[in-house]
Amino acid sequence: MAIVKFGGGVAGIRGTLAGNVYTANGNGAYVRPWSRVHNPKTLYQTINRLSVSLLPSAWRDLSSGDRADWNAYGVANPLTNKLGETYKRTGWQWFVHCGQNMSVVGGAAPATAPTVPAPAAVQCSEFVYDHTGLFGNCTVRFDSADFTGLWIVFLFRPIPYSGNMSCPSGYRTIGGGYEPPYDQFNAVLLVNAFFGAPQVGWRGFVRIHTMDNQGLRSAAWAASADWTP
Repeated sequence: MAIVKFGGGVAGIRGTLAGNVYTANGNGAYVRPWSRVHNPKTLYQTINRLSVSLLPSAWRDLSSGDRADWNAYGVANPLTNKLGETYKRTGWQWFVHCGQNMSVVGGAAPATAPTVPAPAAVQCSEFVYDHTGLFGNCTVRFDSADFTGLWIVFLFRPIPYSGNMSCPSGYRTIGGGYEPPYDQFNAVLLVNAFFGAPQVGWRGFVRIHTMDNQGLRSAAWAASADWTP
């Protein structure tokens, strides 16, 4: 479904409409034909679908007071879409959002609505993407004390390098951990499972979020590196 903003004529369209995908990049808005993914049942999609399928029963198990708190949170926390328009999620939508954020990294869906703002982003010190070590490296380094009481969430996307300095989409949540005990997080095995072994000419893009036990994520710390064989 596309969202459309009307002004003096149509001011902007984002999404899928009549077989076309409307979007934008640094050069402005553009449209491309919609196409079906060749093999939609990837490991990543299967994990996400499983996590979402468990949330309706968890929502029904909440008390009426807890559901009311989620709905109140939705009213009190409006969001902004890609066209700059304000909208609100229902309590159920926030519950699914937070619950899925938790489940894809191995956490439990929160029963109670968030009561504090999302945590601040942790500034990692380095991103390493090379073939050293037994399995190779796809590693971020940081001060583990910054994650006290928080989760690290690791998103990744490799693309063939062609001068790209940023990656606009296609990131996948590879995994995460609660209060990482060391000053680094290595995701090479899961990255290889999702994307295959790195190839010469690949550039890896990483986004690191901090997340609290309510499923609220921080803004991303981002970095990129060319794969070194």
